Amino acid sequence: MNFDDNSFSGARAQVRRAWTTRVCADLAWRSKRRFVAVAMIFAAALPASAQHDEPAFPAAAGLLAAVRARLPQEPVGIHAQLIVRSPRFEERIRLNVDVELDWGRPQPVSSYTVRDYFGAPLQRLTVKRQATEDSHYTFASGPAMTNAALPDLAAAIQGTDVSWLDLSLAYLWWPGGETVGVDTILGQNCYMLELPAPRRSQAGYARVKLWVSAKSMMLLRAEAYDAAGALKRQVALKSFKKMGDQWIAKRIDVTSYPSGRRTQLLVRDMAGTQGGAGEGARDAGGVD
Repeated sequence: MNFDDNSFSGARAQVRRAWTTRVCADLAWRSKRRFVAVAMIFAAALPASAQHDEPAFPAAAGLLAAVRARLPQEPVGIHAQLIVRSPRFEERIRLNVDVELDWGRPQPVSSYTVRDYFGAPLQRLTVKRQATEDSHYTFASGPAMTNAALPDLAAAIQGTDVSWLDLSLAYLWWPGGETVGVDTILGQNCYMLELPAPRRSQAGYARVKLWVSAKSMMLLRAEAYDAAGALKRQVALKSFKKMGDQWIAKRIDVTSYPSGRRTQLLVRDMAGTQGGAGEGARDAGGVD
């Protein structure tokens, strides 16, 4: 399924007045001034002949499938770091993360090993994606990586602001989502998706919102909410780079709410793609 700027423009042409009403309710938490500006831009492009009985946006399931198709399909290993700093920018925590991905299999498999500053293993989560909404998780802990009880996957890892759900991008496999609007992130037109947490997802979240670039099909932002509708965590892509033939995230900021504390996930190296590690990181913009 191919989504490009033409399909994005076509979607806008099918919404017109109903678009503003629907998205306004969904984005009430946002700055009214910013929303009105975005709404006026999209509404101005809508012809009077828009057909309201046709789907306004591409289905969430198709968009998620397109995002997953952009993930590395060959087995790869990624080395990253989690860094927590104080409001004065003093480093408080630095952890190493080794990620092994084999997402090209019929049942994708991935593992995430968190290590201390010196490289000693602390915890490991292995995920086997199933054809149904349920995934199979195994968890290990300690220097010997001994099997242990599965933790709360929505809880912060080792004092950071990153959860196992965020690290594994678990919500890209969640069913039952809906495309609820459009927005602009990092200068890119995006579809906004809302997904309820699966019944047996081991998630402390009630739902998530995702921002997917209409052009690149990259996930640019994710926000997790609790059952009361309060924002718990935001995962935001800040920059990306090309390694071999693959564009991957370079920096991701994860912010906890209501504290506002932030953890940076910095990708240092990736092996396994054709051509090896590439040169020349390209900023996605909007880094602060």
